[in-house]
Amino acid sequence: MIRKPKFVLKPFQEVLLGKGVCPGCMKPLSGAEIIVHDYKPGVDVLQCKCRRRFTHDKKKNRYKRLSLESEEALLTNRKK
Repeated sequence: MIRKPKFVLKPFQEVLLGKGVCPGCMKPLSGAEIIVHDYKPGVDVLQCKCRRRFTHDKKKNRYKRLSLESEEALLTNRKK
């Protein structure tokens, strides 16, 4: 049985996000563009230069990849 790549890549991506680096293009997320201020209380939505979107929890200083459901909801709210 062949394992899916996400089982191998996910821990590596979590380490990179913990260091504040985009797993796609390896650029620091501190320089990413802020798309939405206060998406949730204390959380901003960022877009990296490679167009991946992340959330940044300002209190914990943690980055997390924005889920597809959240991204779709965000885009529909921006179009209104």
